[in-house]
Amino acid sequence: MIKRTSLLVITLLALSGCDQIAQKMGMEDPAKKEARLEPDGKAVGSA
Repeated sequence: MIKRTSLLVITLLALSGCDQIAQKMGMEDPAKKEARLEPDGKAVGSA
């Protein structure tokens, strides 16, 4: 039981730190998403 709980905790900590996985799962922070997409919008608008 302790092994299973430890494995679960370690897995959750590893996944919470990985931005790419969070982004693909749709759990990205809205502020980070907007900051990431903003330069693309400006580049397209100025072309």
